[in-house]
Parts: sequence; C-alpha cells; structure tokens
Amino acid sequence: MATDDVAVVMVPLPAQGHLNQFLNLSRVLASCGLAVHYLGSATHNRQVRERAENSLGSAGGIYFHDLPLPHFSSPAPTYDAGVNFPGHLQPAFDAVLHVFTPLADFLRSLAASSRRVVLIHDSSMTFTSVAGASLPNVESFCFHTISAISGFLYRCEGSGSPREKAIEHLKLPRVSNEGCITEEFKNFFHSQRKMFADGEGRLLNTCRAIEDLFIDLIAREPGWEGKKTFAIGPLHQTAASENRGVRHGCVEWLDQQPLGSVLYVSFGTTSTFSDEQVAELAAGLEASGRRFLWVLRAADRCDIFSEDAENKRLPPEFYARVEGRGMVVRGWAPQVEILSHPATGGFMSHCGWNSCIESFAAGVPILAWPMHSDQPRNALLVTHLLRVGFPARNWETRAELVPAEAVRDAVEQLMGEEGEEVKRRARELAAEVRQSTSEGGSYKADLDAFVAHIARVPTLHDYLVQQLLTASVARIFRFQADEQGWVDTIKSVRFGGAVRISTMDWLGQSQYLRQTVFCPSLSSAVSELLKQVIFSKHALVNMLVTYWSHFLDGTDEYLKSILYSTILCHSSSRNNCKGRVNIKYYIVPGYKKTGAAKSNKDRCADDKLKKMALRVIAESLSEEEIAGLKEAIPCDGHQQQRLVNDEVL
Repeated sequence: MATDDVAVVMVPLPAQGHLNQFLNLSRVLASCGLAVHYLGSATHNRQVRERAENSLGSAGGIYFHDLPLPHFSSPAPTYDAGVNFPGHLQPAFDAVLHVFTPLADFLRSLAASSRRVVLIHDSSMTFTSVAGASLPNVESFCFHTISAISGFLYRCEGSGSPREKAIEHLKLPRVSNEGCITEEFKNFFHSQRKMFADGEGRLLNTCRAIEDLFIDLIAREPGWEGKKTFAIGPLHQTAASENRGVRHGCVEWLDQQPLGSVLYVSFGTTSTFSDEQVAELAAGLEASGRRFLWVLRAADRCDIFSEDAENKRLPPEFYARVEGRGMVVRGWAPQVEILSHPATGGFMSHCGWNSCIESFAAGVPILAWPMHSDQPRNALLVTHLLRVGFPARNWETRAELVPAEAVRDAVEQLMGEEGEEVKRRARELAAEVRQSTSEGGSYKADLDAFVAHIARVPTLHDYLVQQLLTASVARIFRFQADEQGWVDTIKSVRFGGAVRISTMDWLGQSQYLRQTVFCPSLSSAVSELLKQVIFSKHALVNMLVTYWSHFLDGTDEYLKSILYSTILCHSSSRNNCKGRVNIKYYIVPGYKKTGAAKSNKDRCADDKLKKMALRVIAESLSEEEIAGLKEAIPCDGHQQQRLVNDEVL
C-alpha cells in the first residue's frame, strides 16, 4: 500500500508515561513506512528522546517538532496521603492548552503537501482534535494511554447503564474515583473534553490476550457506534530495537543473580512517598531476606532538566546490611530490559499502564501498590481478572502507612511457594501476548487494518477535496471582497479589545446572489478569528450570523464546531486566555430554523450544493488534470465515466 504521501501527527500529554507510549507508537508506524511527526514542547521532546530505551535511529521516519508554549514553572513534587496524584505537573498541563494555534498552523501546512494527514491525540488532550477538524484531508484518532478496563470502569461510576451489569457479572470490587486525581486535573480534563471533534476512531495500547472483554465493551460504548477501534499493543514490545547500546549497571548486577530470584521494585516517574513510608519499605525489603532491585528516585518535575531532583535518603547501614542481595538505583533505569531479564522473578509496582503491560509481556508477576489515576483499576485487572499478582496495598487504605511487616509478608507471598501459581499464569499470559504480536495474531491484524485504513486509496470525493489545497485550483478559493474585509476587520482589533462582526453581507449577500460559499473559505476566515483575536489578542468577538437555513443547512452546528475551542478560553481560568466569542443569529424572515434532522428536501439541497462545488472544481481543472482524475478512480472504465458524469459534470 502507498504510505509515502500519508503523514501522521502525534500530540501526547506531557507526562512520561504518555510521552513514552506515543514514541513507541511512532516507532511502529514509522516502521510501516509512514512519516511520523512528534509534536511537543522542547523540554518534553528532549525528555522522551533521552529516555528512549532503544535506538531511535533504527526506526527512522520520526520527526520531532518543538512547539512554542508559554513558560511554565517546575515545582518540586509533594506528598499527599489523600490524593497522591502528581499535581506538581499541572503547570505543564496548563501550558499545553496553548498548543492549539501552533498545532492548527502545523496541520494546515502539512495538509497542503500531503494526500492525508492523520492526527493522533492523547485521550487527555481531546481539544486538539478540533485543530484539524475544518481541513478536508485531516482525520483524527484518539489514543488511549490507559487500559481498556480503566477507561470503561471510570465511565461506569454512577452511570446506571448496562455497564453496571457488566461489573456485577464480573464480580469486581468497586473502586471509587475519589483520590485518583486532583480537582485541578479533573477540571483540566473535563473542560477540554467538551472540545472533541468527531474523529475516525480510537487506538488502544492493549491486546485481546490481555483485555478481550473490555476492548469489546469500549467499542460498543454510546457515542462510538460505527467508529473504529484498533487494539495495537503492547507497543513497547513491537517497537523494540535490537540495538540497546551501553548496558546499565543494574542489568550487569542482575547477570550475577540466580534465575527468577530478584524482586524488582519501582513506582514509576510520578509517584511520591513520605519519608516514613520509604523507611518502612526499606525495612520490609530487608526483613524479607529476598534479593531485590529497588529504583528509588524522586518523581519527575515539569522540566526534568531544570534542577537536580531531591532523592529520598537511606541510612548508610541499610546498604551494608543488604550488600550482595539488594541494589538501589537512584536515577533512571531501563525497565523493559530489567523485566525481561531471566533473574527477575517479581515486580512490586504502582500499576501504571506502561509498567503493567511491560510486565505482562515479560511474564513477571506483580505486587500491586496503586498510587493514583488509572492505577487502582489496573490493579483489579492484575489481581482479580488476570490473577497474575497479589495486592501489596489496598486502595481503600491508601492514606494509611504500610508497615514493614506487611511489606515483608507481601514479598514472601509472591516470591515464595504461594506465588508459584501466579508465576505460572504470568508465563502463560506472556506466551499469549507474544502470539498476538506474531503473524496471524490480534495485534498484527489490528495494526495492519489501521495502516490500511489511513493509507487507503482515495475515492473520487477525496481526490476532488484534495484539489482544493493545490495551486492548480487555488484561485477559486481567494476571499471575495466582503470576505477579505471581514478577515481584515478581525486582524485590526486591538489587544484585549472587542469587535462586532456582522456576517450578514458576508454570508447573506453571497447566498442571495446564489454565489457558492466554500467551506474552506469560511474555515480559513474563522481560523483567523481564533488565531488573531481569541488566542493572540485575548479579544472579545460579538458575531452576528445571518441564518439562511434554506441554503446553508446546519449553519449553527458548522460554526460552533469550528469555534468550539473558544469554550476553552471562556471556561478555563488557568490558561491565561481572556478572549472569547459570542454568536447571535439573525433568522431571515420567511425561513424556518434548521432542525437537527434533515428532510429529504434538505438532503436534495445539500446534494445540489455539493454538485455545484464539484462542478466549479471540475471546470477549473485542465484536460490533463481531468485525465489524471479518471486514472485515480479505483474502478473500471464504465464506472469511472458514470462517476465523473454524475458527481462532477
């Protein structure tokens, strides 16, 4: 399949677990021959590249772009027994809200030189889906960096829907959302969830060997009927390179340990413990008498390069007492390599989704110690459904100190005889995961289907729409005089000022004279409003729209979809943007306002308008371009002629 003229754009949330999954997805798609553009702040692009466990050079086709974002502070992590979510990362999350304008500009530029642009955005960055919604050859997919079970159960709480029956059938313990995230992040998430352009579908970093049931449940969720869902995980395994470079010292230490004897202890890049809990954990590991490799490091700051992290301290005598059987790593460690090492026999983990899926693929059982976010629900998957681990701490008692005795007992439960059964199940699960990534497996089938979908041969309609962006027909999309005046008025408003824009002449007169108003022209004009007024000048726009519902069917829905991002400016108190737009409608006397449903008459009017636009496009093409158009239609000569006659001429 031809992929050389399809571009993929990645937009992750700026947190390590998200950055890493997007990088792994980039590697996989680049290996399929796709050009992948990875977008983020300069700080976070540097972070993900420096922490990449495998060589970026082997993948090729990945292009990093540093987007200009406002300066954000980088506070030190703090411990909160009630809500241990990394709230210290909120400044980076707030700053990334300003990515909309540079992202929209980037997509517009890329769309002009590509047959198709595929925007893959983080499920926590849904507002970015609007950035390319008005471009005809841009389509978007939502990438879920959490487990399918977490996404499903999160939306179950208090829903009273058929989802409740699924939970009852599985006999899963209830996990409250309380304590999972801070109020600030909840507001961040829900405010921009309102700005979600209707995309093509979703990508999940999981596979049917792990979450078969929940993949199906998510695919049938309300609002996603008919959308495509691709389960293309585990990405870390399929993206891996053989070139690992210099081996980390902890891996060399593992080389000296007996097979399956080491407990790997790590709580990810965003978790913070109190000094008391660190001391109890150290005492419990020591008392267990088991070998361990403990990654003890401070949680990431917004900018990990801004200053040295303050690591928790352990008494020197601790190191002396565990010498030979215990190792403490105070910085970054190659987790995938550690989990896949033959000496690793267990994993005490916070149950972040990256850690879970890496452990599943390696066949290593888990001691579940969830800290925040999706982790309590991931722990349910580990301990109750897959049964490849034991709980080290219950979510309900998260505010309580876990004493050394409980740590010791949990370690012995997993690493001793009682853990043999979960170790066996972990090995079986790993074999099933490996099978899914081989030829004929579910991962391979979904990945091939996704690549085939985004690289599909364009239809006649796709081809014609693409012509709108080429120089050969650009002349028909210059603004008319009244349109250009409207744009000039937008640009002239002062910083923090207000402007009243009446589109009565711009839309109304054009329709009265039966002049075709092309969607790209309207989108471009409104884009100027977003870029020049709302985001750049923080201005207020009072917009009066003439409602010619007999001709521009769905004006209200169309304008609001383009202007959706202004809700962000209006509702968010954290993004420092004071601009907004107010829309009022002037209903032309004698015409009714268009409803949600379209009659057959309305559809005929839509078809007539579409054919008018296609005819203008066709008339602007040369004979050579028409000949090329016919060759581009993937059907026989008779069908080609019929399509051209019916849809163009």
